[in-house]
Amino acid sequence: MRKLILLIFLLLFIYMVMGTNRGILNEVLEPESIQVYGNELYVVEGAAIFVYSLDDLSLIRKFGKKGEGPGELKVLPFWPNSITVWPDYIFAEGLDKFIFFSKEGKLIKEHKKIKRFMKVLPVWKNFVVKTFPFQGKDQKYYNAIKVLNTEMEEIKELYRQKVLMLEAEGNITMIPESLNFCVYDNKIFVEESPKGFFIEIFDCEGKKLYQIDKKYKKIKVTSKYKNLVMDNLKESFKQKKVGVFVPLHIVEGGWENFKKWAKFIYPDYIPSIRDIVVDNEKIYVQTFNREDNKEEYVILDLKGNTVKKVYLPRIKNSAVFVYQVLGLSLRFYAINNNRFIYLNENEDDEEWEVHVIAIL
Repeated sequence: MRKLILLIFLLLFIYMVMGTNRGILNEVLEPESIQVYGNELYVVEGAAIFVYSLDDLSLIRKFGKKGEGPGELKVLPFWPNSITVWPDYIFAEGLDKFIFFSKEGKLIKEHKKIKRFMKVLPVWKNFVVKTFPFQGKDQKYYNAIKVLNTEMEEIKELYRQKVLMLEAEGNITMIPESLNFCVYDNKIFVEESPKGFFIEIFDCEGKKLYQIDKKYKKIKVTSKYKNLVMDNLKESFKQKKVGVFVPLHIVEGGWENFKKWAKFIYPDYIPSIRDIVVDNEKIYVQTFNREDNKEEYVILDLKGNTVKKVYLPRIKNSAVFVYQVLGLSLRFYAINNNRFIYLNENEDDEEWEVHVIAIL
């Protein structure tokens, strides 16, 4: 009996730390992001949305078409489409429109997207958006988070943040203070890392409810970390995924031409927050802190009390380098019901594996 208990404990420990490989996505060749809702895995590839069972990775349904007609999305090399899954519908966003689908993939309605908006999410009867960089009265460039009504008219600006990369041609901010937000329970969570480990929470009309301001040890940017970031940028060039904010002739000239044009800028300290996800009454704050090939996640309750710190596998996101600079990160991982679900590319077999790790 004692040996059996020890074996069960060992298996549980392996599952929680290492996770399990659920299998292969046979139908997917070049995924761009994933979402999880309940026991369903949603994978975006171009204009197509694949829905799998997390139990056995069987394909439940597939929908979404390439095009410009009703219910269709453009497929562009510089702008991946994305989705957010809600209890009653799926919200799909492309470059020039966003679409409400039923869970079965039927078109409910769609809206033309104002092109100065990078990211859009519904929040109750309104929308919260992140803008493209714009020039303020001080001639500096900013991203902003705003609440809009159903007519896409601004109700309130919640926060704006400088985009240092655009202050001069050739500037490449290598460890950016990206601006991220998410929606949970009709509330808007905005991370404001230039202020530190700082998150503001607003209601669906943009009224500030409270803020989370926690102490977090500053991490100095070392030469080793600079080399790691530079390797990530080089990898983006190998994949020909560098983005549209770099002149095309510079990109086409390859890495050697690019590094002559670019001025690589590093901060003295690593930003406190890299990304946030809110799920199941918890805030998961991804930091830039690493151990081996794992990244730190600080788990908070909704009031900001620390529940746990964990290190989870470092995932190669689909977002191109410049999108990461601007804070438009499309994830190859999802956090759902205390699980960390992620894709791993088996490059030898050219297959995409699905892994699941229990977090709590």
